[in-house]
Amino acid sequence: MPGVAGTWKDLTGNVNMLAANLTTQVRAIAEVATAVTKGDLTRSIQVDASGEVAELKDKLNTMIDNLRLTTERNTEQDWLKNQPRQIHNMLQGQRDLGAVGRLMLSELTPLVDAHQAVIYRCTARTRRRSGCCRSMPIPAAPATPRSSGSARA
Repeated sequence: MPGVAGTWKDLTGNVNMLAANLTTQVRAIAEVATAVTKGDLTRSIQVDASGEVAELKDKLNTMIDNLRLTTERNTEQDWLKNQPRQIHNMLQGQRDLGAVGRLMLSELTPLVDAHQAVIYRCTARTRRRSGCCRSMPIPAAPATPRSSGSARA
């Protein structure tokens, strides 16, 4: 307020500062909430707060973390439900054990973020003679990221 001095000036300044802090905090919460509604579960509220606003910030960040973990678990469960069927269909008609191994590893290796995979083929003859098996190193297929349906920044 123009023309105020002393205590009134201090009170006015404090009220304006509180209003500005609250506005900043609410805008930060709204920005992250908007991103989450659009599927971006990588965001969290990063604003200095105290009291009830800090508690709200912490609860919302916990909620976002839980939602992200649940989404990831659901995606993994979907994969577990569908992948065996896909691998079964892919392997139908294959007679060559090496081709089967390469097909399986080309699907499974990227899922565990491996760079190299090995499959061992044992025969009765090699086991009886030396107790060891031949190995077939199979280079991993290029990794294809799994999508969890959410945007990642």
